[in-house]
Amino acid sequence: MSSKESNKVNVSLITLVSATGIGVFMGALDSSIVNISLKTIEDSFRVDQSSVQWVVLAYLLTIISLMTVSGNLGDRFSSKKVFQLGIGLFTLGSLLCGLSPTLEILVISRIFQAFGASGLFANGIAIITRFTDRKNRGLAIGFNSLIVSGALTVGPAVGGILTQFFGWQSIFFMNIPIGIVGFVWVQKVIPSTPPLNNYPSNETSQYKIDILGIILLPVTLFALTAGFAVLNNKNTLEILPIAILLFLLSFIAFIVLIYVEKRAPNPNIDLSLFKNRRFTAGIISAILAFTGLQIILYQMPFFLQDRETMNLTQSETGLIIIAVPLVMAIAGPLAGRLSDKYDAKYLSTGGIIGIAMVLLVFTLVLSKSIDIFVLILLMLLFGLTIGFFSAPNGNSVMSASPRNKLGLAGGILALSRNIGFTLGIVVSTAVLTLFTRFFSNIYGTSLFNPDGTTRIDPNVYVSSLQWIFMLSIPFLLTAALISYLRGSEERSIS
Repeated sequence: MSSKESNKVNVSLITLVSATGIGVFMGALDSSIVNISLKTIEDSFRVDQSSVQWVVLAYLLTIISLMTVSGNLGDRFSSKKVFQLGIGLFTLGSLLCGLSPTLEILVISRIFQAFGASGLFANGIAIITRFTDRKNRGLAIGFNSLIVSGALTVGPAVGGILTQFFGWQSIFFMNIPIGIVGFVWVQKVIPSTPPLNNYPSNETSQYKIDILGIILLPVTLFALTAGFAVLNNKNTLEILPIAILLFLLSFIAFIVLIYVEKRAPNPNIDLSLFKNRRFTAGIISAILAFTGLQIILYQMPFFLQDRETMNLTQSETGLIIIAVPLVMAIAGPLAGRLSDKYDAKYLSTGGIIGIAMVLLVFTLVLSKSIDIFVLILLMLLFGLTIGFFSAPNGNSVMSASPRNKLGLAGGILALSRNIGFTLGIVVSTAVLTLFTRFFSNIYGTSLFNPDGTTRIDPNVYVSSLQWIFMLSIPFLLTAALISYLRGSEERSIS
């Protein structure tokens, strides 16, 4: 069966979204569960935030490195097969994470888990786009957002309960039965997805992998991440030259990456996609928006569970964080449906501006004893505004992509989100370290207990968080401007 024929196969929207959604559900569930459990993992291994952040960073950096590769493999061979392989690797990786006896082994296991996640995220949305058209694609992507939101919704609550009563290992074991069911269901209901005809017919060039491009992308991002990470060192001035060298390495690797990808016969990142203004604006605004968003989502569990601020349990923290994805579950499909009729430059831009406004209010009212009901209200508003950015932006990016490069476009879209998440974590952690030192000098407090473990005075902690949140607002406003400049959508039905 040809690629063209495969695109004519009728698959019901519910079947399509449910099958691809199981894999996406696992990835999103893992993300929300792990974030809520980071404080417990930190205490379990007796490390600080600058060390435990690698449980998340190793996962995200690996996904980023392999996302476009997975999308390319789906286009060249089969989106369905690469998606199923992703489910299998992710499930096995979850088992290894749960059995990890040290932080180092846990980080390595998370890297293995991310190999599978890259196949899920890049090819899930590609499969949806293959079997939908402009009349129902926005609704399908909206329902996909609903599934992600559902995972994010149950993740904090279930993760908090599992971690509190059964240990952090249980949050990884939970993925195993979900993965088995997902693999079988995709095999049963999703038609075969033959290679898309966007590669040369001769076998040598068709399957030639852009090795240099695959290497340069993670080098660029790892050097950038490591540059921020070393700033967490106690002796910042002494370590500053190393950070500068890492930032310089990242910049050089990025320039070489652009040069290589422009000349590669089958590039890892097809730069021709960025000739479309809607695609480019959607990707750049997503990176900036998710950077600003992740700053608060990553720091919030630490703040809520800190013994000298809110001092909440894991399950209580989960029930507060759950407000964000709960509203996203409602806003995502609604915004996705609206994006079939109204331009994303209005819906997505309004969503980003809304996120910035909520964050500004959050900064002004934040205290070490902030009222729980105010906190929940702000979380609900975050969920609403995020939903109105994400689904319309995804619909705009995928609809602007050539049909024979859907896997690659889906990979780049997911890549942009994960780059934003990664930058949000490393930037917020590095800036938190710098501000805590600054405010510790002002308040005349020590950053360390007598036994050498880290201790941050609650007043210092709150002041530092306020400045971190305030500094994320420019990211969001820049994202809003770029989002608006994407131009109008093409409304013709192919």
